Amino acid sequence: MTKEEVYNSIVDIQKNTGQGLSGIVRVMGENSQDFSEHIDTLIEEGSVIANNTGGSLGHPESNMFLHSK
Repeated sequence: MTKEEVYNSIVDIQKNTGQGLSGIVRVMGENSQDFSEHIDTLIEEGSVIANNTGGSLGHPESNMFLHSK
């Protein structure tokens, strides 16, 4: 998946659900490393914001929600 595809996926999910993409996707799946790197780049560029929603009993990334700026 390209960086543009990752960004467009985040925007589509935000538009369709009214909320961001769960950060847990950064650690799941066989392509999670590339996906995570693209997300990190998008956050650094300011195109995507990562919001920490607080504590969780699960993986720390499940506390994060990603959305477009």
